[in-house]
Amino acid sequence: MAYHCAVSGCSNGSYRLLRWEKERCQQCQLPRGKAGSCTCDPPFKLHPFPTSRKNRELRQQWKVLINRTSAKSRGKLWSPSKDSRVCSDHFVDGAPTAENTFPTLNLGYVDANKKYTRRWRGVSAISNKIRKFTRKPKRFGPNRRIQSTDEFLLTLMRLRLGLLNFDLAKRFTISESLASQIFQSWLKAMANVLGKMVYIPDQESLIATKPDRYRHLPGLHSILDCSEVFIETPKDLYLQSATWSDYKHHNTLKFLVCVAPNSSIIFVYKANMGRISDKALTMDCGYLDKVPQYFLLMADKGFNLETECVARSLTLYVPPGKRGLSQMTPDAVRKTKKLQIYAY
Repeated sequence: MAYHCAVSGCSNGSYRLLRWEKERCQQCQLPRGKAGSCTCDPPFKLHPFPTSRKNRELRQQWKVLINRTSAKSRGKLWSPSKDSRVCSDHFVDGAPTAENTFPTLNLGYVDANKKYTRRWRGVSAISNKIRKFTRKPKRFGPNRRIQSTDEFLLTLMRLRLGLLNFDLAKRFTISESLASQIFQSWLKAMANVLGKMVYIPDQESLIATKPDRYRHLPGLHSILDCSEVFIETPKDLYLQSATWSDYKHHNTLKFLVCVAPNSSIIFVYKANMGRISDKALTMDCGYLDKVPQYFLLMADKGFNLETECVARSLTLYVPPGKRGLSQMTPDAVRKTKKLQIYAY
């Protein structure tokens, strides 16, 4: 778990202590950490807040001295989380003692009505006038714990490998809440940028970009398939049953993906619970109504949409099966070979 100092403007935390342990001591030239033999004191120590159960009044006095306000509730006093700490730089004796119990040093403000932090909201907290910077900062807000490239890598690892927040937090030496915030922020940004590239093209564009292996299918519009991603097993029994996938033998979320003959994604439907069938998901998204009449659709055997496609003047091309037969017919074998050639 990653701890951090709750004082405004202080960047001390377990991440800095972890980097300090990995470095070699400059005084005794010995390695640090549990495996090292260096006995030098760390640059700071992190002290937890007094608990409400043991000393509620002392905890409240610490909160008043830290003098932070909650972002969700306007004007109300901020409450520390389980990751919040106060480092030794803010105590007179370097730690809470009987004589100096409260944090009083370098608290990031001069008095209770005036603070000096790096976060700028456009209007000063003590004045209605707009602040004017003499030097424009490169980036407003608190400093980043990791670089933007690492944040994007974290998002891709979560999407591709399905890693959990605590695993990603340990790999990037950050807190679980920060890992979740990074993933949500990058996910929204990727949706805004990449979502503009997902659209159903017109008939001329489909014909002009169609590969040679599909030239003998002039009416081919798109290929339909459903994809699934693993999720954690829900605690609710109904959700366990609704998200269980007999195909993946796991709790999943299923979503429909439609691809043009040139391999570009032209339609993606929102995720549904993994128990839903391919046919029900296709009918729920209404994609068949978006395809022009007299076009051809390719899909897997699970898409039993012959009747629905005929009603919309569409042709459905699916691989044959051998249900009820000992082996496939010669025509079915030739049709299956053709579909394999199209796939590659």
